[in-house]
Amino acid sequence: MDGGQEHLFLDRDARSSNVRVLAVFDEYDPVRGGEGGQMRCRAIAHALRCRIPTDIISMTGMRKAMDGHDASCPAHVSGPRIDGNAPGAMPYPGLHCAPAANMLAAFVRRGNYLAVLMSEVMLYSYVPAVRSAFGGPLVIDLHNAEVDLYEEMTAHPGWKWASHLPDRSGAALPAMRRVERMMVEAADVVTVPSARDRDKLHKRHGTGRRVSVIPNAVAMPGSKPPDFTRVPAMCAFVGSLHYFPNALAVLDIARTIGPAIRNAVPTMKVIVAGRTPPPFLVAALRDSPVELVANPDDVRPFFRDSIQIVPLTVGGGTRLKILEAFASGSPVISTDKGIEGIDAEDGTHYLRAATGAEFAHAVCEVIWDPAADRRRRRAAWELAASNYSWSALDAPIGDLLARLGMPRWRP
Repeated sequence: MDGGQEHLFLDRDARSSNVRVLAVFDEYDPVRGGEGGQMRCRAIAHALRCRIPTDIISMTGMRKAMDGHDASCPAHVSGPRIDGNAPGAMPYPGLHCAPAANMLAAFVRRGNYLAVLMSEVMLYSYVPAVRSAFGGPLVIDLHNAEVDLYEEMTAHPGWKWASHLPDRSGAALPAMRRVERMMVEAADVVTVPSARDRDKLHKRHGTGRRVSVIPNAVAMPGSKPPDFTRVPAMCAFVGSLHYFPNALAVLDIARTIGPAIRNAVPTMKVIVAGRTPPPFLVAALRDSPVELVANPDDVRPFFRDSIQIVPLTVGGGTRLKILEAFASGSPVISTDKGIEGIDAEDGTHYLRAATGAEFAHAVCEVIWDPAADRRRRRAAWELAASNYSWSALDAPIGDLLARLGMPRWRP
């Protein structure tokens, strides 16, 4: 491939320095990170570049570049097995490209990097290529304790009827265990978004594993707090609607939570906004008082002047949708699972709810007691700014680089 195609997959740091690291993401947009995984990658990339010159590779972009130059490398090719003799489907099929793996290895080999970071479990099939080509420190960033999340999802009764899922039988669970173990064992340091995820990996793989916490983080809309006196005009749920935990939450909103809110506050709109809603969600929302906004160009309007409702019952990591709401100054009503991994307190930063009636009551509480609502919103904004903003990642990223023996970079 000629160098002119590098713009499809490489975001090279323009600063001149021999002290340099490489970050490899499945998908990377330097301007806007759409889904949760992309938002995490963008935040980590920003924090790394504040500390050290960092080149960034998008494997999605590399697969597309290879697809245009090599007919044997379509953009979607089944990923390899970690254990070739083991039966059963592999998780995340369709993301491996052998020529792209070879190209990545060659790129790493000639790049003279001090360290490589690979983020997201979907890159599992590229780890052996990087490890064989690179003898320096390898950091693998997992967005969840992956096995626990997969077990939780496949154990849910809805997993078998969710027709949009590639593995409705849950047959890939043994493979996911092998994938996670391979990634943990290949890494010099594993990073995860919460102490809860760290503890799960320690329990499963041994406390000797080097696991560090790098929290999920959001870009704060501004240096000053937003206007906490804004009156919410709607209740909203924002997320990738094909993601199984989000799809379950939306079903609850369509069937019970949305109708309960509309009965309690008839003037309050209830909106679900997100990418690629599966047909069964479209059908459920069609017969509900809840409005669907599919594939919005910009989700930020759904965080302004709205109450964020987060009725998650399944999931892992930490919820970026809640952090975005905190940063935007929006009230948040969430289940325990929704707030999991975030150091927020019920009544101080958000309101807890589990049933449709409880969500409706919490919405009324937001409206009927604006002074308490403003206090919660301010406390939540301050929590996001101090613990879950891009600037808050500077310390954990600095600790990670020091742990890897990285020299302190001087421009």
